[in-house]
Amino acid sequence: MTTPKDKWETLEERCQSGFTVFRYTRQAYSERHLEIMYQTASELVGQPYDFGDLLDIMISGILGYTHVRKIRWFEFSRQKMVCSSAVRTIQEKLRQTLEAENDFTFPRLFNQLNSSVWSEEHLKDFQRTDVEMTTPAHYANSQCCENEFEKILTWPE
Repeated sequence: MTTPKDKWETLEERCQSGFTVFRYTRQAYSERHLEIMYQTASELVGQPYDFGDLLDIMISGILGYTHVRKIRWFEFSRQKMVCSSAVRTIQEKLRQTLEAENDFTFPRLFNQLNSSVWSEEHLKDFQRTDVEMTTPAHYANSQCCENEFEKILTWPE
């Protein structure tokens, strides 16, 4: 998901502004998995970036809603996304498609918190992480959940 609208970029274009790559740790993606994710990503092309969503995520965090979307002050459409929620949407569509085919090998992402990182109070109140509340920090701080991702590359380093 890019600004102002989602588009396909070449690696050369992406290298101009830098990026980080996180690898899913639970299993390797098959050709079928990649096809599903590519199709979902293709459907996002042309959708506008949701700058208001960034504000809502920040305000929600300040108010203590770090995982579940409780307020929508600046987001004006559920069709718009920020980069991390678009990536999560692609991965969740993979999971949903596979489950429809009776393949339950991909669990919902960021659905369990690491008990060695979070307080008992936080763990007690946690139910799930909404796709809309998926920030880049979820990938970078995957160890706070179930270590679903590991950083494998940052460009430029």
